[in-house]
Amino acid sequence: MALQELAFESLSAALESTRGTLITPPTRRFNMGGVMTPMQEKYNPPDQLGTLEEFYRSVIVRNWAEWEASGAVDVTAMPFILNMAVKAVTSPATPTNGVLTRLWTFVPTLTADDLKSATVYWGDNVNALLFQGKYAMLDTMEITADASGTDGVMIDLAGHAQFPVHLGANPALPAIVVGPALIPAAMQLWIDTGVTAIGTTAVTGRVVSASVSVPTQVTYKYVATGPGGSITYDHIGRARRHIEAKIQFELADATQYDLFAAHTTCKTRIRFNGDLIESVTPDYYNYLQFDIYGPMSEPSWGDLEGTNRTVEFTIISEYNSTLGASWAAYVQNTLTALP
Repeated sequence: MALQELAFESLSAALESTRGTLITPPTRRFNMGGVMTPMQEKYNPPDQLGTLEEFYRSVIVRNWAEWEASGAVDVTAMPFILNMAVKAVTSPATPTNGVLTRLWTFVPTLTADDLKSATVYWGDNVNALLFQGKYAMLDTMEITADASGTDGVMIDLAGHAQFPVHLGANPALPAIVVGPALIPAAMQLWIDTGVTAIGTTAVTGRVVSASVSVPTQVTYKYVATGPGGSITYDHIGRARRHIEAKIQFELADATQYDLFAAHTTCKTRIRFNGDLIESVTPDYYNYLQFDIYGPMSEPSWGDLEGTNRTVEFTIISEYNSTLGASWAAYVQNTLTALP
């Protein structure tokens, strides 16, 4: 008997060309722990038959799956993930003087639904206990970095898929690719205002932690499909969305507080850095970056190591006419094409 071994579990996926049309084999392994859980809604008719038995029959009226993954950010996986979180982008640009370096740019589309779906695979990749869920969509992505802690830059994902199928034989899995980890202590922050371009005014020596929460606001539509038809969701919808960033500062002066008090629209760039890619002019590093536009709000007091006061502000993204959106994401790595 082949038991499902935790050590052999993995989560992998392939972006779908057409939503709901499965792709096999998977093209990308995620370097993080995760599960895909089958979900069902059962209906028990309230039959009244003169006995103390409450139920005599039941029927499954809806099924789907929920998947989640968490771990350290891997810049080689982020273009795949951001295709599901932001928009479809198939190729990067090469920055000035770059040879090995590639820059992936994700600016949300405001008037079209261009999120990518995926076929997700989860389970024991050795003992043929693998489950496949098509039409997988991402619901939420959260990036966190704490320079006062000892973890790397972390990521949490959650989404839906159609009801999973148990595969009797494993498909060919993609090669294991492990990208460099990102370091919270190497994080950079810029906050600009007025006509100043974003990424001009560095904030140094006071940033403790930062997080970015990205919802997709995907909704799942269940419609009648006739006898013998599917009871899972048939298509999706999109609601309006924004992203949120939370940044914690040591309270060295009132600079950030004054921006909050004046309700100043801030052009905030958060860059989570990793290893050097190549030493050219300028040096290029692996990174994940978010640009977010909006005023600071919701101050929260804290402390650092029990000795110094901190303050955390939340930034809720608001539309910027120059960007044509309220936020954008960027990944710099050596990846020349989507896996």
